[in-house]
Amino acid sequence: MENKMENEMDTVTYTLPTNWLVALFYGDLSSYDGQEIEQLEHFTHYMRKNHGSAIPLDYANEADTFFTQWHDALSFGVLACEVVDILFEHNPPTTAATVTKENT
Repeated sequence: MENKMENEMDTVTYTLPTNWLVALFYGDLSSYDGQEIEQLEHFTHYMRKNHGSAIPLDYANEADTFFTQWHDALSFGVLACEVVDILFEHNPPTTAATVTKENT
């Protein structure tokens, strides 16, 4: 995860599975199994609590994908996979407590 300031908008970048792109950008869960949906739900809950939104703004191009075991979805149960950097707005609710994997 990396924080950036871009066009005066506070953003955060997560390295996430490429197969999550369709769900995150279009909300289409039709090609996911129950475990994948649960992982995505935990991630989006975490994003809303910590960053105010789980709606992505942009992602790196296909040439920037790579395979790794160490990515930002690891704590949500996702194993080694092809990943890509995805940019999100960082606008957390002022009353939100920091959420960890243990209390999501």
